[in-house]
Parts: sequence; C-alpha cells; structure tokens
Amino acid sequence: MCDGQGGDEDCDGLVDTEDDSMSSSNLPTWTVDADGDGYGAIGGSTRRQCDEPSGYAITADDCDDDDRNVNPGETEVCGNGIDDNCNNASDGCGLTGAYSLSAADLVVTGPSSGSFGLSVCGGGDIDGDGMDDVVFGAPTYSNDGTGYAFYGGVSGNKTYSNADVVFTGESSGDQFGYACTLGDFDGDGEADVAFSDPRYSYSTSSSYLYSGRVYLFHTALSSSEAASSANTIYTNTNNGGDYIGWSLSSGDWNGDGNADLVVGAQENYVFIDNGTIGTSSSKDIFGINEMEGAVSYNGVVASGGDVDGDGSDDLIVTDVSSKGAAYLYVGEIAGVVTLSSYLEATVTGAANSDALGNSADIRGDLDGDGYDDLLVGASAQGGGVGSVYGCFGPLTGSKTATSCSLVIAGQSSSGNFGASVAYIGDENGDGDDDILVGAPWVTGDRTSSGVAYLFRGTLSGSKRASDADASFAGSHSSGGVGSAVGRAGDFNGDGSDDLLIGGYPANSGTGMGYVMFGGGF
Repeated sequence: MCDGQGGDEDCDGLVDTEDDSMSSSNLPTWTVDADGDGYGAIGGSTRRQCDEPSGYAITADDCDDDDRNVNPGETEVCGNGIDDNCNNASDGCGLTGAYSLSAADLVVTGPSSGSFGLSVCGGGDIDGDGMDDVVFGAPTYSNDGTGYAFYGGVSGNKTYSNADVVFTGESSGDQFGYACTLGDFDGDGEADVAFSDPRYSYSTSSSYLYSGRVYLFHTALSSSEAASSANTIYTNTNNGGDYIGWSLSSGDWNGDGNADLVVGAQENYVFIDNGTIGTSSSKDIFGINEMEGAVSYNGVVASGGDVDGDGSDDLIVTDVSSKGAAYLYVGEIAGVVTLSSYLEATVTGAANSDALGNSADIRGDLDGDGYDDLLVGASAQGGGVGSVYGCFGPLTGSKTATSCSLVIAGQSSSGNFGASVAYIGDENGDGDDDILVGAPWVTGDRTSSGVAYLFRGTLSGSKRASDADASFAGSHSSGGVGSAVGRAGDFNGDGSDDLLIGGYPANSGTGMGYVMFGGGF
C-alpha cells in the first residue's frame, strides 16, 4: 500500500514506490497546481504516484489556477467581482450603507420633459443572450407615450436614445407606457413585453373615452416597435372611463407552466389571459377571463407568487380609497366570474387616510418558510410619511395591516415611503429574498429628490426606514426617485440579482432610470 509510512504490507521486502507489484488503485491522484497555492485545478490534468510531484496538489478544487489568491482557503472579498474562495456563492456580500444614484452602475437619462421612469419592469431575458433586461416607461413623452428596453450587460451613463428597443404609442395625448410587465407569454423561452395605455379611447364618443388598451410584444424585437403593430392588442370596446391597463402583472395563474397576463383597471375589473396569448392579433379585453367585483380604484394588481402553497400563482388586487385594502384571491379561476367567491384574505389600512395598496408584490418569501408573502405599501399613512407591511403566507381571513408580521415605518414627513415596493430576488447571494422600497419625496442628494431602500431577508417585526441595509439617494433636481422600483434580475450576468429604480418627475423635468448591481462576489 502507498502509505508513505514505509510499511511492507505484502512482505516482499519492498515498500511504496519501490514495489512494482503495487496496485495502481492504491496510488493517490495528484492534480496540476499551476499557481502554486496548494490547490489543484478543477478539471486539471492528473498524475498517480506515491510521492507528491512538483507542481501538483492532492486536491482538485481551485476554480482559478492562474491566481494563487483564489482557492478554497481564501476569504471572500466583497465587491471585487471574484469568487475568492471558489464556493460559487457570495457568502453574504451585498450592498451596504448609503449610495448616491449618480454613481449607479447604469444611469439612464430620459427626455428633457415627460415622465420617463414612471414605470419599470425587468427580470426577463428579452433578447435571449442569457442576461436579464430592463424596461422603462415614459407615458407622456411625445404626447403618445414611449417605452425603452435596455439589454443586459450595459453600464455607465446612457440616455433614452441609447435604448436597444424603442416602443412608441399610437394616440396623441394618451399614456402608452403607464404600466409594463415582462413574461414568456408565448412559451418560446424568451421574455415578452407588455405595455398599457389606460387613457386610450376606443372612439371619440364620450361613452368610450379612456376605455384603455394593452399591447403585447413577442420576441424577437426590432430596434423600433410601434404600438399599432404589437403582436396582440387588447382593446376595451365596452365602457369609457375604465382605464384598462391601470396596472399590469404576470404569473402562472392556472398552473400550466406558462406565464399569464394580468390586467387591472381603475374600475372594478381584473382580466387574465391564460392559454390564448399569441393566438390572435386583436382581442376584446372583455373576451378573456373577466373577473368582476375586484375593487381596484386607483389600485394595482400583483401576481407571480404562491401565497397558499398550492402550486399556482395567486392574485392580489388593491383599492387605495379611504383606509385602502389588499384582497388575496386564490384558485384557478376561468371565465367571467365574481371574484368575491374566491376571496381568501383581506388586509386593510388602519386609518382613513392610509390609502393602503398603492403598491404591492407577492413574488417572494419574507420569512423563509416556503410560502410567498404579501408585501404592500401605504404611502399616505401618517400624513404622507408612509409605511410598508409584510403579511406572511399562508394568508387567510381579515386583518389590519398593522397586525401583519412585518411593519416598516417611514421617517420623513411627506416622503411617501412605500409609494413603490418590489421583491428584487437575492441581491447578496445568501439564499433569502430581498425587497426594495421607494420613497420618492424623501430628501436624497437634493431636496425631495427621493430615496430607495434595500432590506434583506429574512424580515419580520417592527422596523424603520433607517434600518435598511442600503439606501440609494436621488441626485437629480427633478426628484421622484423611487416612484417605481422593480427587479432587474441578473442584469450584468454575475450571478447576483440587481436593483431597478425609476425616478419620475411629478410635474415636469427629466425622468431617470437606474440599475444598481447586486453585491454578489
């Protein structure tokens, strides 16, 4: 046996390498160690012999055999872009402290007037290159609204003119780009882009003013896409004043593995298109799964998370009037139904001025128990200070938001903390879901320029905005940073989820869009 102890196990008077009768199965395997750090290269060439050969090591776990400072014995260094200890994990590295968004990894400046950054969406690969992409909506630019897609991998300071795809609205004075969402709606493996125009009017008759429209663009996309040429157009031919497309979301509502398009209205309708997307270039919005009685006055729709753990995504619909409320609906509902029959839980604001439900998301697990959780904002709470609530799944019955398991309070008067909320994935690679909260009128680098706050999971209990793991301050005089936040997915391809932030100027001025790369390696 090759044991290095000088033992003559077969009693032939020869030991270790002197014994030609030794079985090769008893010889240790040595792996090339080009950088001399004592760790052999993963997949490197090998030799079998008793004694350690020069330039080889007994292990084969060095992920970079050209750098002696990278091996399993090293300590992970945050933010250097290197997996120092070769464990393919960031070891809890992440964005920490206060940042100015002027130094964001991607800074996009919108047109000099308009509302660039009012809507943001990401977390999907539009062009099929393996990196996630982001989209910004500008619903009043050029009078008919515009959307801009930036493909993953880009960084630095850009303008709207650098967008990889420009989407243009079709009707002057409408709001194309007011809401957006990504999802693989046609099942081709690439993310498709949906935009809404809630102010679209089906005809000039007062009965059809602001009836609303939704546009779905399938990939592959050209550099210029007109709304009128979208692959599928959903038109409200029924009523004026519905503002169809006030909110958009996506999720697998019927559990078939394909993304479904969820469309909210300013009035009491929600629409879900599942299984028929891509079969027609023109659809009456009232011809798909129409769910009546879903009160959504100025509220939002949110899907993409499974709160009750049944394997299908659930639906949140909010109503921001008075105290505000968020309603959870579960079950694979089809056809024209009254949603009250499928109501699973209701969360209401605590005071008449709270207007809970101006933002919501259910695509993450705050407490790490395997159930997705409701994250909902109430930016008017406390006279505009704002709060965010996390209500853990499985969620049933009725409760006030203040009794939810997570309560995060804003700190600035009229800062509107919670104007936007989003699960952004796992920013620091620790295995837990993280969240982003926008407060568009908190003073950042400039007065009322806005701040976005990052909180890392797991999360529970009572917290304040100052407890955030990281904050991102607007530096633009137009303000409004955090009016929209979202998940960018892995925008730069480093394995960590990134942050997507919109800065929409409330009155006039230049809107902004930002991507902050996750901490990662």
